Amino acid sequence: MKTTIKSLLLLLLLVSPSLADRSTPDGAVNEFYQWYHQSSFEYRKKFTEAAPYFTEELYGLLREGFGQSPESDFWVDFDPFVNAQMDAQAISVGKPSSKGPGVAVVPVTPTYGRGGASNYEGDPIKVWVKQVGGEWRIANLVYSG
Repeated sequence: MKTTIKSLLLLLLLVSPSLADRSTPDGAVNEFYQWYHQSSFEYRKKFTEAAPYFTEELYGLLREGFGQSPESDFWVDFDPFVNAQMDAQAISVGKPSSKGPGVAVVPVTPTYGRGGASNYEGDPIKVWVKQVGGEWRIANLVYSG
């Protein structure tokens, strides 16, 4: 069931024309989550591939945090892209809202669970994106709840 849901999500990402386009805020977020989905649990090992999706500042912080251990002062002990310590069954990317020239927020809602009736929707993640050199890049992830 988990593989079927992930396959359907990937198919949806691939067939939508605006999803692979970093010239729009939601296109950039969709393109990142497509990469994230394809990387699955290996995303931390492959994180250098994700550099184009992030501002230099956020990419540097994430890379540093992923490289640390629990004994360090600064480390990331959860998956910041779905705000959980478990895999998301699905990810819904919403419509962007402008926050000024070159800045927008795109809501991302993860669905957690083990499939079927156990699934539940998580709190939306506010993905702040910033225009850098004509492309939109993820600048921050803000969690609520």
